[in-house]
Amino acid sequence: MKEERDPSFEKSGSFPLVERFEKMLAEGGNSFFDVGEFEEIIDHYLDSGKITHAFGVLKEAKSQHPTSLDFSLREAELLAISNKPKEALEVLEKAALFEGSNPDLYLTKASIYSQMGAYQKAIRFLKTALEFTRNDVDDIYLSLSFEYQNLEQYKEAVRYLKLALEYNSDNEDAIYEIAYCYDQLEEYEDSVQFYLNFIDKHPYSAHAWYNLGNVYSRQNLYEKALEAYDYAVIVKEDFSAAHFNKGNMFARLEQYSNAISCYQETLKFELFDALTHYYIGECYEKLNDYRNANIYYHKAVKSDPYMADAWLGIGIVLDCQGRLTEGIHYIKKALELDNENADYWYTLGEVEQKLGFIEEAAMAYEKVVEFDSQSDDIWLDYSQMLFDQDRIKEAIDTIERGTLAQPQNSVLHYRMAAYLMMKGKENEGLEALDMALELNANGSADFLEYLPDGYQNGRVINLIETYKKNS
Repeated sequence: MKEERDPSFEKSGSFPLVERFEKMLAEGGNSFFDVGEFEEIIDHYLDSGKITHAFGVLKEAKSQHPTSLDFSLREAELLAISNKPKEALEVLEKAALFEGSNPDLYLTKASIYSQMGAYQKAIRFLKTALEFTRNDVDDIYLSLSFEYQNLEQYKEAVRYLKLALEYNSDNEDAIYEIAYCYDQLEEYEDSVQFYLNFIDKHPYSAHAWYNLGNVYSRQNLYEKALEAYDYAVIVKEDFSAAHFNKGNMFARLEQYSNAISCYQETLKFELFDALTHYYIGECYEKLNDYRNANIYYHKAVKSDPYMADAWLGIGIVLDCQGRLTEGIHYIKKALELDNENADYWYTLGEVEQKLGFIEEAAMAYEKVVEFDSQSDDIWLDYSQMLFDQDRIKEAIDTIERGTLAQPQNSVLHYRMAAYLMMKGKENEGLEALDMALELNANGSADFLEYLPDGYQNGRVINLIETYKKNS
């Protein structure tokens, strides 16, 4: 009697090995597959997200290879993926009765315990695996580091990363992870020293040079970062990330032409990279080369139509070219993609205001304060627009909302005092000025520049002088 086959398997349409297996099931025949072939078929179904099919293959594999530990490990893996960790561990316990010294058993157990959040148990089994193997030791050290990171024990994580690199200096994951751990510890000098020592022994490690550049960048040491990135691309010419970060350093140093050159190098290796096109556009914008800025912002949205910043960039460039009506379309496109971005609403408000659409500008500014009430500029600009339209009460109400949102911001209190005095409410204006001076007695110069008539008001001058004497 032939064994009953699972009828749910459908034709794969590719992969001859998988097709042969499916044909066997469809015809009810018996074909032999070695362990490696079964592994490939299981991987195919896992990659396709067909877990049930993978279990079906596993059943057939175990019937043909009943003593193979590989399939016990695979069964545990599939059970873990199916959110059945206890059953997975039971399978491994049975396998351990026959293969108790196999390190893969302990590595698989560690992986399952890690998925369960039992990081200490995962560490214990990883250390046990080390006792039974001399292969891939650096990867086990790396896994130990990940578990200590899960426990937020970053010093211990660093220790195991260093052990991994002592065993295998080419382990790129360890080279990158050590920078992350030092970042979490905020030990940037130690991070720099580690990479310098590592580079001294391994001067041709492009990834070490790259990470050294990243550490310098986080310390705002842009010239040193540039030097490190230079060495990274000398060692590895097609290191696109290093070219890209070189561009970032030049941009921060406001050397926009050099930044563009580096970004262009990046594009030699990542032709359709939207972010790089965006940054080139931004650099051209800083250079007031609006034509090229527009070209590269358009290239960015062509590569990634969902890049809201690039749509906004097009709108800003058109604004700078005096093409405000066209620019609004692109700014609104950015807002369609990111409707809660205060900066986008701010830009829309500014453009609407330039076009004389005051109500539309006010609506945009209201969105800004809804999403970012801690921006002092918005309260100043919004209230100033209303004040310029002789909507004095609304201007005062707006700046007052700003002082309530940011009670310690002296600039807003100074502006409140100025508006009140311009409206003739001198006593209320002096109260607001008193509050502003109490918060910052050195801010009166900007206040008097905004309100030149204040120099003619003795009460104003006396109040300012009183605070200056006492400060």
